Amino acid sequence: MLSSMQSETLMADHSTLLDTLARSLLHAGQYNKNDQCPPAAILWPDKERQWEPLLPALRTRFSVN
Repeated sequence: MLSSMQSETLMADHSTLLDTLARSLLHAGQYNKNDQCPPAAILWPDKERQWEPLLPALRTRFSVN
């Protein structure tokens, strides 16, 4: 999870919320290829489904199988 300072830094370049969210997801999927296996999934608990409306826009930025 990003600290508040990291979040502020990500937003400082006047990105949209969607841009920042996409960068955060990319960051969550990073790993050391010499030391780890790639992540199979990024879990995103959203019990109230508040982020669901953004999924179509995120899918256009990422290849989702």
